[in-house]
Amino acid sequence: MFWSGNYIAVRELNSLLKEENVTLSQVLEADDVLQECKAGNQALIQFLTRPEILAELVTLITEEPSKNIELSLQYRHASIACEVLTSHLPTLSDRLSMDSVQMNRLCDFIDREPPLNPLLASYFSKTIEMLLERSSKQWLEEHQFLESLIQIICGTYEPEPLPPPATAPAAPAAPTAPATSRRDSGSPARRPSWRAPRRETLTHREKVAFDCLAIML
Repeated sequence: MFWSGNYIAVRELNSLLKEENVTLSQVLEADDVLQECKAGNQALIQFLTRPEILAELVTLITEEPSKNIELSLQYRHASIACEVLTSHLPTLSDRLSMDSVQMNRLCDFIDREPPLNPLLASYFSKTIEMLLERSSKQWLEEHQFLESLIQIICGTYEPEPLPPPATAPAAPAAPTAPATSRRDSGSPARRPSWRAPRRETLTHREKVAFDCLAIML
């Protein structure tokens, strides 16, 4: 029965893909769409790599859903879109990484004013991690993504307050000696140290930046 049901689902998906005006929403609602991604269904791959469909997938994982949609369904398609994008399809990941328009839209997500939507941040993070692991890294330079991560992470560190200078008992006045610089006197200049942030204090935006940078190291 399982194989019979699976065959019917695949046949229905393939029939759907042959329709002239099939939409991404219809495909995402199809049974076994994720299994067919992993199985390398060529008709499905050709559909997903169309420029307009790639644009819709990026929109789903980076833009707030309409408030007119029932709350329990608002992120349903976004969740499936994320699973599709991260299903380790080389053709899909390569096509996305080479699409400068969509990669600009994707990378711009991290530069939005906080707070980031936590669900969208998780979809974004998962997709970027997949691209870092599976695709060419050329897009990192083209879209200045690494610079954005470093800027966000540096902003989470706080300087440790310097201790007050040590006070010594007053000593009798001594003959005046030529002034010496701090370097000459052998007393090292005090430099501020930096306090690393605790993960529980980070915003979703900062957590995403740390997670993405960890993949690169």
